[in-house]
Amino acid sequence: METKRVYEALFLVDSALAAAQWDHVMELVQKTLDRAKATTISVRKWDERKLAYNMGGKSRGTYILAYFECPSSAVGQIEKDVNLSEEIMRVLVVRAVLISKEDMDKPTPAMLGRTESEPVA
Repeated sequence: METKRVYEALFLVDSALAAAQWDHVMELVQKTLDRAKATTISVRKWDERKLAYNMGGKSRGTYILAYFECPSSAVGQIEKDVNLSEEIMRVLVVRAVLISKEDMDKPTPAMLGRTESEPVA
């Protein structure tokens, strides 16, 4: 049996979709993790930002931060599902080696009500 490791993922979705159908977007992210048999630790909105370049005609994106536990072989399945998705634009998955539970629970910029021009610590 492969060892489960903790990962951090940042999912990117169209801001218009996120604003209109937030529950649907969260369900998409959760289903993506469930298909990979990941154990979800936390999934929440990170922030909405202007994209550095247009992606599929979209200039703004909403980022969703997820922490989960799964075997390393399942990360490829998550990335594949996102590549095939028409609603999730991108995902970045990294191993959360030095992240404590307290760090995972810290408020996101969206929770703090920061504006886009303010720096993120």
